[in-house]
Amino acid sequence: MRLPQLIALVSISFEYIQSCCFPSVFEVTKINTIIAEENSTNQEKIYFSAEIGKAAEVRTNEWGQTERKIYDKATKKRYVITDENVCDVTDLYKSIQKMCMPPSAVFIGSTVLDNNNLTVNNYYVNISHENSFIDINLMTIPIKEGVCFVVKRVIKFQNVTLTSEYINHTFEITDMSVFQTPKQCNGANNGSILLTTSLLIILLIHI
Repeated sequence: MRLPQLIALVSISFEYIQSCCFPSVFEVTKINTIIAEENSTNQEKIYFSAEIGKAAEVRTNEWGQTERKIYDKATKKRYVITDENVCDVTDLYKSIQKMCMPPSAVFIGSTVLDNNNLTVNNYYVNISHENSFIDINLMTIPIKEGVCFVVKRVIKFQNVTLTSEYINHTFEITDMSVFQTPKQCNGANNGSILLTTSLLIILLIHI
C-alpha cells in the first residue's frame, strides 16, 4: 500500500470520533519524519477554522516552491497555489468538519514531559486492513473537559514509520489572508474529485 493510501485510510477511520475533540480554531506547525527505504523530513504550517469552514496548509515543496493549499467548505473546493501565481482547483468530496479522537482509541496512561512539565495523555489505535495492521500512537494535551489537542502521532505500517510532531500551537488565526485565493484561482480548470475527510485532513494526515 502506498503511503498516501495509508494516510487516507487513517483519516477515514478518524471520521467517526466522539470523545475528546480538538479546538474549532487553531494554527500549528507540523513536522513529519518518515522512516522507510528512504528517510525524509518535512515541515508545514497548518491553519483550521470550523467557524468559517476553511483550512489551509503552507509548506515548501520538493522543488523549493512555496505551496499553499486551501480547503473551502462553502465552495467545496481545494485550491493549490504555487508561488502565489499558479492555482490548481480540485473538488472536495466531503466537507470540513470538527475533529475528535476516535472512539476506538485506548487510553494507555499519562506522561509528564520533562522539558516543560506538561502532562500528556497517550492513546493507542489499531486498524486492520486487507490482512494488514496499522498501529497508531497518539499523544495529546488536555485543554479543558472534552477538548484536547494532538502533540505527537506515530503510525507504523509494515516497514514504514511516520512520526508527526505538532508545535507552536495557537488557538486563533494570526493571519486570515492565508485563506484567501488569488485571482489566478478564478476560472481555473477543475481537477478530479478529491476524497477528503474531517480536518484530520490537515492535522493528522497530509504529507
